[in-house]
Parts: sequence; C-alpha cells; structure tokens
Amino acid sequence: MTSESSAIWLLQRREYADHIDVHGIRLYFAQGEHNPPHFHAFYGESKASVDIRTGEIIDGSLPPRQRKLVQAWTELHQEELMANWDLVMNGDQPFRIRPLE
Repeated sequence: MTSESSAIWLLQRREYADHIDVHGIRLYFAQGEHNPPHFHAFYGESKASVDIRTGEIIDGSLPPRQRKLVQAWTELHQEELMANWDLVMNGDQPFRIRPLE
C-alpha cells in the first residue's frame, strides 16, 4: 500500500481528521495522538510527522522542496495549528487553514 493510499484508508476509517492540502502535500491530524503536538504530511511515497512548535520533521521524510514548503507553512500558521491540535485531541474537527499561495 502506498503512503497516499494508506492516508486515504486511514481517512476513511476516521483515524485522521479532515486534511489540508498545501501544494499537493496532504496534511492530517490524527485523533488520539501523543505529544509533541504534530501533524502528518503525505507527498507521493513520502510521509512525515511534523512538530507544530518547530516545523521540524520528527519522523519520516519529505523531498527537500516539500519539506521547505511545509516548514514555511507551519511557521505562518503555528497558532492555528496549535488550536487545531487542541480541537482534535478533544475529539473535535479541526478548522480549515489556508494553504500557501
């Protein structure tokens, strides 16, 4: 199963909250997660967990260009991401965050 099909399968099973798309990179929050606050990023065959506080990849990998886009987007939306983390950890749906333009 590819990373993307794994993400779709997990989304269908409701283990992942609604996704955000940033230049073809799918970003998800998983319910019932662990600290540190993070989200999951899927791009093609690559997948990574990204620390919301630092924008650093804490597990997995992304191609260099996509990593930079995710880090820039995380920095711009850190407060919104932390609010979404709190919502998802409380069993609520996250709100939409604008992609990079």
